[in-house]
Amino acid sequence: MDFVIITPKQLEVFDQDGMLNRDTQSVDVSKIKTINIKSDGLLCSIFNYGSIIFLAEWDADNSGEITLNFITNPVKLRARIQEIIEEAVDKAE
Repeated sequence: MDFVIITPKQLEVFDQDGMLNRDTQSVDVSKIKTINIKSDGLLCSIFNYGSIIFLAEWDADNSGEITLNFITNPVKLRARIQEIIEEAVDKAE
């Protein structure tokens, strides 16, 4: 039951641990430095799925990466996410 919500301002990750426990992380899109794709193996190539990895710069306590696994057509999704982020940054300036 893990899921991610990507808006023009934030990336929110909901990580379900058990029946009643949910860990939530929010990252401002201006803190996202790179978006990478990892697609290892023959099956990933045949079925067109992989992982999208967001490298983010958070505050002093949190820094690192957010990984979305088993994403269908990750190249197309990464391009759409980058469009949303660029539109938000252009409007902010």
